[in-house]
Parts: sequence; structure tokens; C-alpha cells
Amino acid sequence: MPRFPQDVPRLTGEGVLLRAHTEADIPRIISSCNDSRSRQWLSLPDPYGEEQAREHLAHVAQGWADESEYVWAIEAGGKYVGSINLHRRSPAAREVGYLTHPDSRGQGFTSAAIRRVVRHAFDDLRLPTVTWRAGRGNWGSRRAAWAAGFTVDGVWPAQATDGRGEPEDLWVGHVHADGWTGVPIHPWWKPKVLEKNGIRLRPWRADDQLQPPDDGARLMVTNMQPAPADFASWLVDRQERMASGESVFWCIADAATDEPLGHVQVVRMNIDFIAGTGEVGYWLYPGARGRGVMTTALDLVRQHAFTERSDDSGTSGLGLHRLRAGTDERNLASERVLRRAGFRNWGTERSVLAQPDGAHTGALNWELLATDDVAGQSVSPRHTPVFETDTIRLRPWRESDRDTLPSQVDELASRFMPAGAQPTPDTFDTWWRRRRRNVDSGVAVGWCIADPSTDQALGDVSLFGIGDGTATSAEIGYWLLPEARGRGYLPQALEIVVPHAFSRADHGGMGLTRLHAATDLDNVASQALLTGAGFRRWGQDRQAYTGSDGTISDGAYFELLATDDRESQRTSTPPVLDFPDVRLRPLRADDVAPLARTWADPEVAHWLSVPQDDVDTRAADYVREKRYAEPETHGLWWVVCGAGSDDFAGVAGLQHITGGPASSAEIGYWLTAQARGHGLASAAVQALTSFAFLPPGRGGLGVHRVTAGVAEGNEASLRALQNAGLQVVGRARQAEALGDGSVVDLLLLDRVAGRDS
Repeated sequence: MPRFPQDVPRLTGEGVLLRAHTEADIPRIISSCNDSRSRQWLSLPDPYGEEQAREHLAHVAQGWADESEYVWAIEAGGKYVGSINLHRRSPAAREVGYLTHPDSRGQGFTSAAIRRVVRHAFDDLRLPTVTWRAGRGNWGSRRAAWAAGFTVDGVWPAQATDGRGEPEDLWVGHVHADGWTGVPIHPWWKPKVLEKNGIRLRPWRADDQLQPPDDGARLMVTNMQPAPADFASWLVDRQERMASGESVFWCIADAATDEPLGHVQVVRMNIDFIAGTGEVGYWLYPGARGRGVMTTALDLVRQHAFTERSDDSGTSGLGLHRLRAGTDERNLASERVLRRAGFRNWGTERSVLAQPDGAHTGALNWELLATDDVAGQSVSPRHTPVFETDTIRLRPWRESDRDTLPSQVDELASRFMPAGAQPTPDTFDTWWRRRRRNVDSGVAVGWCIADPSTDQALGDVSLFGIGDGTATSAEIGYWLLPEARGRGYLPQALEIVVPHAFSRADHGGMGLTRLHAATDLDNVASQALLTGAGFRRWGQDRQAYTGSDGTISDGAYFELLATDDRESQRTSTPPVLDFPDVRLRPLRADDVAPLARTWADPEVAHWLSVPQDDVDTRAADYVREKRYAEPETHGLWWVVCGAGSDDFAGVAGLQHITGGPASSAEIGYWLTAQARGHGLASAAVQALTSFAFLPPGRGGLGVHRVTAGVAEGNEASLRALQNAGLQVVGRARQAEALGDGSVVDLLLLDRVAGRDS
């Protein structure tokens, strides 16, 4: 049986001496046990004086005598600095415990004593394990154990009482003789104070005033953001994770007021097979959003994370080589933050995040390496400016536009547009998120085409694939809802978007140098729109275009350079059509006078209802408008001439041109008085019909059906149409206003390709 104090082994090393207690230690034992921090974690007599100290020494002697507890005094620099013990927990293990004098804390004496006691336990007592426990929150005790190489195994809930007699949770840990080195086995991270641009990153404090999480934050960051009532336990949990080497957490604060604005963290740094990688997470209070706060915070964290660390605190740097992050696919704001910080999206996991309502959403994965060119990879969202004229408004799409869309994509759009290009109410949310994500990632910018008076959505125009191939190139795309077609919205939209795309960035534009587009070869209206906007058709390929209805067809390709002469390229005129009995040529400036004379002819004025005031000006405007091929808006118009002649004999054209399986074009015409009665009208109608039915690959429109309308009583016009194979198929009652103010029925005629002779 060991005798006290004779048989107490004296243990030395690392600047401390472990020895038997003496009466000379009593004054410092008393001051240690009356210290508030000691009393917080230990159940000590109150008051604690000399009597209690002598009872304690008697207890120490008894522990040595019955070998239930070995207790040493810790001496450093010739004075008592604390006590340490090995308490018997089982035949195979003893538990270390210690108390440090207040004036000796933080100087490494306790961790040195722990190492010396553990070495004694392993080498002299031949124990395989030494355990440790402390009240949860006793950071001084935990730090001393960590410095001596202990592992914290977990928390025992309510397994002891604290100094006030209240139940307390316990941290428990251990070291094994095999592999123990006496040094920390992982870092104990401490959030270094970092500051820039009026933003300070600092440790969270127990007295920080928190705001309740808003709905958006609660949805997107799960338990990362605490409610005020949960802050105390949340803070302890974060402190534990830093102490375990797993994470580091910062409060984002206003540098001027030090008030919390949000939170940023780097976690999962303790996973061996991805050592050197940390995962970034963050949140902001609503009042701090949209001010660049998180961009600054992430920049500070990035620099700190990639700085080499010189100790296990991380205050010099975290020494990482890679940061990663994950975002809910709906959290576009978080994506913007990461792109600005230089992170790259490397993949998407589908339906991986479980939501409180039981639904699952996708997640996007992001990464940034220490060797990456952050400035080169940083991407800010594209700006979508609002443009408005008297007849059109271009603005960003809004969530409220969903309910204004038709429930289905119409036949024409299904035939000529790729799948998913035009949304319906059911697909709008996914489409809108994709569009916003493309804008945020800098690869696209798009506008809703809206009515300026009602703000009703009419269609879409967008620039996408920005930077594909050439850094300053983009593809242009567009569509209109059925009720908006044929009213000139798309030509107006392109006249706004194209100059904006080519304008210099420092002048508010996009600074692009090339725009390109692809269309179905049968989509004559789209091709005419591009040509009218100055694009040049440079080629076509076979079986290369797939519509959303699955139809595979040939494609036509257009381009426009910022340096191109748009005016010369946009002047696409209808082709000259030479037939045995008639010639159709484009209108010219010198056609204004004969056109005005034709409109002034009483018979023409009667059937066409052309206003007779200022006919010359009206004719000039007409020639200017109709001389170019614009199938979507004005159609295609020609001057009717005799065979082999260029002399003006009238005007004929195709208008209201539509594509798709039910494609059609409407015929219109009139002749001068001198040209009537010679079969020229019938020949012109036959020529227009042949051109309309001719496939696009052979230079025609490729429509399925031609139509015409004739005022009842206009027998000459009716005969011309019937001679060209059109048949009367109906009547629109009181639908045609004549030049004398009367209103008559309109006879409706049509001819279908391949069916009618």
C-alpha cells in the first residue's frame, strides 16, 4: 500500500514538477477553489477555507493509500500552479482530472502535466487507456486535454452536476497507449478577425443580438442560421466543431458598429481522403443583402483559407488548396455570390436535397482552387436593361408573367422552336430559373417583349451562348405568342437588341462583335426577319434542326458582325419571278409616281378603299415599306410587268404568311387601267401561287395553302383568281369596306398545294 507522501512518485518534464501536496500549498489551493471559473465547473464547499483545504489533503492521502486516486501537486517556477490526478475508473483505465490556479492558466503548465501523467500511466502503470471528462463548455479543460493529444469522443447528456448543482452534459475523451504522441491530433480552429470594405469577420460572441430567420433563409440554409432562442446552444455546437478541427465560423459584422450582418463558415476540413478541402456556407440578414457584403466576406475567407498555416489555431491561415460549396437549385442569389467569388459550377445533383414539406430539390456543386485565376473566373450577373418605345417594351421576365401565358405551345412554335424554348404556366418556373441562371452566369441576357400600355407579355428575345467560341459572340433567339404575331414586334425588338449588343461596354452596351442565329429552313418568316435586321445568311445544312414537336428538318444559318454595313445587308428584296406570261420584280423608288396614279384611278379607288388625300406621300411610304422582303410583317410584294418588261402594270404580293403544317399565304393585287383585260392578273396570281408552293430549298415559300379575299361584285378580280385555280370556299358577311363608304360581303377563296388544279 503506497504511503503518502513518501511513495508519491516525482514526475518531471516540460518545465513542471509533479510532487506530493504539502501544507505549504494550502493558501493557493484555497484561492484556486474560490475562483469563479473553478466553482462554475466543480462542486466545491462554500465557503472554502483552510479547513476545507486540509480535508482535501486528507482525501488526497487516502486516495494514494487505497490506490483509488493518484493526485499530484503541479509545481512550476518553484510555486504551486495546480493539481492533477489519475482516478481509477476500471482495472484497465484511469481518468485524468486537473485544477489550475487562476494566475497560472494559459501558460501550458496543465497540458505539460497531463502529458507527464499520461506517460507515467502508460510506461509505469502499464495502463492501455487514459480517459478524460469535463463539463460541456469548460473550454480551458478541453483545450489542455487537446494539447496533450486527447480525442474527444462525444457528449454524455446530463451525466453530472455543475458547481451550482444543476445537471450538466459531459465531454468525454481518451488516449490509447498505442499511437499516443502527446501532441494535438487535429487543429483547434479559431476565427481570425478579418476586415475589408467596411466588413469585419470576427468570432461570434454570446452577447451578439440575433434576428429571427426569414422564410427564405430558413428554407435555403436549414439549421445554419439560429433563432435568437437557440443561439446559446448553436454557439456551443459551433465552438465544439472548431475545437474538433472540423470547421471555422465567423460572424459577419458591420465594421463601424460591430453589429452582426450574417455568417460565413468553412466546414468539413477533417475528412482525411479530401484533406486540404473545405466547404463554404453562409447567410445574411435581409437588411444586408444586395450590398456586396457576402462578396467581400467570401473574398476575405478565400484569401485566409488559401494562406499557409503556421500553427494549429488557423489564425495565420487555414492552409487549404480547395474550397467547395453547394447550393439549392432554387437559390439563385447564392449562385451569384459564388460566381462573383470565382467559384466554378462543376455539376448538378438531381432531387438530392430533402425539404421540410417532403419534396426534393436539386443541388449545384461549386469549387475554387488556390491556383485558380479568381479575377478571370469571377462572373457578375448580366444586366438586363429596360427599353421602351411607344409600341414596345423590353424588360426582364417576372414570376407574375407565368399566369399570362397560354396553357400550350401553339402549332407554329412547336414546329419551329426547340423543346423548352417557350414556356407554359406548368413549365414557367423551371424555364425562368434556367433563364436567370444563364443571366447570372454571364452566358445569356434576355428580355420579355411586352405591350407598353398593359405590360402584358407578348414574347421573348434573348442573346445566349455568350462567349461560346469567340469571347464576344452570342446567338440570338426570339418568339412571339400567337396573338402578337404580324404586328411588327420582333423587327422592333431586334432594332433595340442588336445595337445594344454591339455598343461598347463602357457606353452601357455589351461590347459583342458577332451575333448569329439558326432557323428551320422552312421558317421563312424568321429568315426574313433576320435579313431585315441586317443578318447575312451564310449557309444551311440537312437534317440538323429539331423542333419541339420532334420534327427534324434542314437548317439555315445567319450572322451579323459589329463592323458589317447593316443597311446594305438588310435590303433583301423579293426575287424576280419570270414566267411566260408575266414578270414580277421588286418595287423601286421610281414606282412611286405610277403607283400614285393607279390609286387615283376611280375603279382602283373604289375596290381598294385607298384614301385619296395626299396620295403621292402615301405611295412613297408604301414603296419604302414594301420594297423589301419582310414575310412576318409586310409580306413580299412585286411590281406586275408584262413578260420580258420592267414597266409598271400593277402590284401583287403575298401577305399574312404563316409556317408549320397549316402554313399559308394570302394573295393581293391590283392593276393599272391600261393593263386590265389582257390576262395579266391571272398570270400574276398563278406566278404568286407557284412561288408560294415552291419548297424553300428551291427558293420558294413552301406553304401548304394560298388564300384570297374578293369584294362581292368585283367580277374581274374573282375571274383572275379562279383562272389561277383558287376556289370560293366561303363568305364573310359585310366584311369589306369600299371606297365609296359602302360595306359588302367578302368572298373567300383558297387553293391547297397538290390537291387543287
